[in-house]
Amino acid sequence: MGFYGPVTTHGLEATAEFRATGFGGVVGVLGIKVSGEAQNFTSGFVLVRDEKFVGGLRYNLMGWTGPLGKGDSPFHHEQGFDLGAMPPEEIVIASASETIRVPVKLPKASAAAPAPTNTGLPAPPRRPRRSSRDARPARTPQRPQRWSARA
Repeated sequence: MGFYGPVTTHGLEATAEFRATGFGGVVGVLGIKVSGEAQNFTSGFVLVRDEKFVGGLRYNLMGWTGPLGKGDSPFHHEQGFDLGAMPPEEIVIASASETIRVPVKLPKASAAAPAPTNTGLPAPPRRPRRSSRDARPARTPQRPQRWSARA
């Protein structure tokens, strides 16, 4: 019978890359690639963010293992996470047997890039102002109707 939990790994390696998708290079996607060797009969790898970790971003490598057997087999897993803030300089990846620190690769354009001020497009046409004679008449409030039970 299989069970879900932290994966036992050997030779854990990871890379992390941030790709800006939002305004000013702040908001984007953090792509993480993890590889190594895991216990035989392990599948369903997933990285789960550790919300209780205080020292930055930590992701735990989880998966389904079973039936228990001897030996290891190679694995490779890729996963992306939406970030609504500036990306950290490094993240922590933890398995049941290893914990590693991984530097986050930032594209040169998004590293402290200033917000764009001019898009190079022409300004939209301005609407003409309304004069007082073009103004709409003021709307008078309506009294609520009263319904009676007369038939």
